[in-house]
Amino acid sequence: MTTDEYSWIEKRWLSPILEANELRLSVRRGKVIARKGWVRKLSVRPGLITGQVTSDTGASCEVSVRMEAIDETWDAVIERLANEAALAADLLGGRVTERLAFVFEEEGHDLFPFDLRDVKNFCSGHPDDPNCIDAIAVHFDFARLINGHPMTLFEFRGRSQAELVESMRELRQSDDAETNGDGEPAQSSVEGAKALLDGYWERGVVPHLAFRVERTRLSETDALPVVRALGPGPGETPPEEVVRVLAPLMRTARKRMDAIHDRAESDAVEMQEAPDPIAAESLDDLLVAAAHQHGSLTSGFVANALGIDPREARQYLKWLVEEGRLAVVGRARGTKYLPVGAEAPAGDADEA
Repeated sequence: MTTDEYSWIEKRWLSPILEANELRLSVRRGKVIARKGWVRKLSVRPGLITGQVTSDTGASCEVSVRMEAIDETWDAVIERLANEAALAADLLGGRVTERLAFVFEEEGHDLFPFDLRDVKNFCSGHPDDPNCIDAIAVHFDFARLINGHPMTLFEFRGRSQAELVESMRELRQSDDAETNGDGEPAQSSVEGAKALLDGYWERGVVPHLAFRVERTRLSETDALPVVRALGPGPGETPPEEVVRVLAPLMRTARKRMDAIHDRAESDAVEMQEAPDPIAAESLDDLLVAAAHQHGSLTSGFVANALGIDPREARQYLKWLVEEGRLAVVGRARGTKYLPVGAEAPAGDADEA
């Protein structure tokens, strides 16, 4: 497994579990569960993440992740944000940068967990195993969430974006009041970062929104729930009538959006350069590169090349298939593992 597929913020959150050798197998399975969208109802509050993890059998369990919220450090951090223009701009833009994370470290607190002891996991399905597959899946899903919506990380650590902006505004007003009472402030060649706040949130702070696009079909009675909840439309048009008109348009738009998404993914696979085996940093990368180089792999070929049991080689290849890095064709002794997007030979395609 390589960490190159993650952004820096995902790496920082996941590093304790990715670096734990004893969790290697659990990390593989947890990653697959999160990628398949089996983590549902992810909720974030100060110091607490909760989620529901389902399996292919339909069973589900509740997972919670706790980490002590930051309290006293926030005042010092807010003052730093108010006095450094670049940091204030990052906050107002909804970005969490490495520089911003370093400010927390300088003030005596880590924004991210440093090791497994910094977080406390609990899973209703595996109460005796705090680092079970389901708990790890929730960590992967939370990493995905903060990559798209970084301000969620601040909310988990104790302050929302709205609260931070409001605190900076109050600090600015307090400083202005002191300046008016003491005379002219000292001149500075650096523009004050607090000026960035003027008028920025004139229409109020929009709370963070997290979206997950899932290819699920809604029944007619479940379609467009927001439209139904809004009540009658213009001219007292019943909401059911509005839904009846809009639902076909939404279904057509969704089909086109899915088609565009599939085409973009297909084009990305075709444009992807074959990885270089010499540059591989892990066994996973080496196997994927070998599949590109040879066109396909078999468990027997991998077993002979690595000097391991064929069953172990088959397990490695199956993991790569589950993670979406290889595709499989054929059955039994004719099973072959191909690079994703590669066309199977005619004989293999007939067997699959």
